[in-house]
Amino acid sequence: CKEMFKLGFWYYLLNIPVNLLLSSYKVQDRMMLVNTMSFFETAVIGVLAMLLVPVLDIRAVWLSGLIGDAISLSLIFISVFAEKKRLDMSWASLLKLPDDFGTNADEYIEYSVRSKEEVSEVFDVVISFCGQRIPEKKRAYWAGLCVEEIANNILQHGFYKEDHNTIDIRVVCKDSLTIRIHDDCRKFDPREHMRLFDKNSPEKAIGLRMVAKLACSIDYYNNAGINTLMIKL
Repeated sequence: CKEMFKLGFWYYLLNIPVNLLLSSYKVQDRMMLVNTMSFFETAVIGVLAMLLVPVLDIRAVWLSGLIGDAISLSLIFISVFAEKKRLDMSWASLLKLPDDFGTNADEYIEYSVRSKEEVSEVFDVVISFCGQRIPEKKRAYWAGLCVEEIANNILQHGFYKEDHNTIDIRVVCKDSLTIRIHDDCRKFDPREHMRLFDKNSPEKAIGLRMVAKLACSIDYYNNAGINTLMIKL
C-alpha cells in the first residue's frame, strides 16, 4: 500500500503538467503533437501494464502511467528544443505560446509594466523603437496607442495587483509589426467583447474600438491562466 501511494504521488505529479500542456496545444490546434503524445502514452501504458502486472500486480498500472507521462514530457522537451534550436524550459516555451520568436535582438523590444506611469513610458519607447525601423511613422504611433490602451485596460479591469500579477509586452518589427502582450490577470478576450458592442452606444469602449480598427488581425489565447494577445499592424 505504501509503495502504491508513492507511485500514485509521482504519477499525479507528472500527469497534471502533461494534461495542462495538452490542453494548451489543443487550444492552439497543435493536434499532431497532441495525437503523437496521446498515442505513445497509451501504447506505453498498455504494453508495460501487460508485461508488468504478472510481476508487480496492481502496482504495474501506476508504474506504467508514470513512465507514460515521463515519455510524454520528454516528447515535449524534444519538440521545444527542435523549435528553439536551444534548451529552453521556460513556461511560455513549454506551452508553445505564439510569440514571433526567431527574430534578431535588434528587431524586438520587451517591456514589463506595473503601473500607469510605466504604461506612459512604454508608449514613448514603442513609438521610438518602431519609428526607427519602419518608414510609416503613423504605424509606429498606432503601435504605441495599441500598447497603451491594452495595458491600461489590463491595469484597470483585469484585477491587477502590484507585486502579484505581471504584464509583459513584446513588440517585433520584422517583416510585419507585431505586438504580443502576456498577463496573468482576469481572462479577457477583446474580440468577444467587441462582438457585444452596442452600435447605438458608440461612446462605449472607444479604446478597444480604436485597437480593432487599427489592427490587421487580433488573436487571443488563454492557457494555464496566462492571457496572450497578439496584434498585427
